[in-house]
Amino acid sequence: MRRFLTAAYVLFVAGIALVVLSRPLYNWDILPYMGLALAFENPEPITLHARTYAAARAEIPPAKFAALTDSMHAFRGKAARDPFFFREQLRLYAVKPLYVQAVRLCAAVGIPLTRATVMPSALSYVVLCLLLLVWIARIMPGLSGIVVSGTLAVLPFLLEAAGSSTPDLLCGLLLLSGTYMLMERERVSMGLALLTGGVLSRLDAVLFAVAIVGYVAAYRKARRTTCVIWGAAMIAGIAGFMGLERIDPGRFITFLSSAELTAGTAGAGLLSGYWVTLTNGLRSLTLSALAPVVFVAVCTLYIRVSGKPARRLDPSSVLLLVILAHVFVRFLLHPVVEDRFLIANYLVVAILFLKTLVEVLPGRRTGEPPQPA
Repeated sequence: MRRFLTAAYVLFVAGIALVVLSRPLYNWDILPYMGLALAFENPEPITLHARTYAAARAEIPPAKFAALTDSMHAFRGKAARDPFFFREQLRLYAVKPLYVQAVRLCAAVGIPLTRATVMPSALSYVVLCLLLLVWIARIMPGLSGIVVSGTLAVLPFLLEAAGSSTPDLLCGLLLLSGTYMLMERERVSMGLALLTGGVLSRLDAVLFAVAIVGYVAAYRKARRTTCVIWGAAMIAGIAGFMGLERIDPGRFITFLSSAELTAGTAGAGLLSGYWVTLTNGLRSLTLSALAPVVFVAVCTLYIRVSGKPARRLDPSSVLLLVILAHVFVRFLLHPVVEDRFLIANYLVVAILFLKTLVEVLPGRRTGEPPQPA
């Protein structure tokens, strides 16, 4: 029976991946990622712009393509008209090198370029759902674990990311896989390699990776020297890449450019611009899953701590604090709420919540010794 249910689950998530792949969202990011894939052949701005927009016009439905090149939209209209402006924007997307190479590989095997930008997300969705099944099965074996995994698989932010031309699901998969290897399997080398892949998918994922590795090195004291060397190499590598690609350090530190920070503030200065952006970000919390996830994390932490003598923190509680600290710091640096940026955070909180329920509710123990965080 378990094999049948597992096969049904695999077919379920594979079917979802096929649906989102056949109906991609055609977000504007599809154009710069197509451009980056083509830039390896000929980076000359005029030729690159012409090839990118010609491929998009041929492969994207007319109404969707018109929206991506809308002349009434200042940014999109200028990108469609000005090859040099479009080429300049590619630098902002080059900070996802692993995703760009995945797009190139998909295009090289014959997948149309527009679909090639979505394929890494769709495949990552399937693998991530399988990882959820494996991880949750360690906590809730049997039918209940498969049902919970299936419920998580259809969360709106996962479905949206699966059909988008962005590196977010690939990054989320690698970060979650690295966390699983470090926390559940205690395979430090494999975990560090996967976290590195997540950072190469999105350089700003270094905050999550450093937080998790710092937890492993400081709290669990597992191969501390290896973790410190990894952290130093990661920071040096990112600095070198930024210098090579001539990326604005201010954009990386805050994830926002000076122009974005001062937009709408009549040149009032970076601090005033940041305050406006932060205020807008706080207002947008009602439209995201961040607030409910933070609430679940705080409740889970309270349940775990309240039942301990002298309110001592166990590994899972410390991990929850690390996740919450990362979310807080990331929001301060980038006060724009996008659920797809926090896929790994959300799913780790969900898994720790399930683990807590199984441990504290009567009659729900699995009979196995408690697993590592």
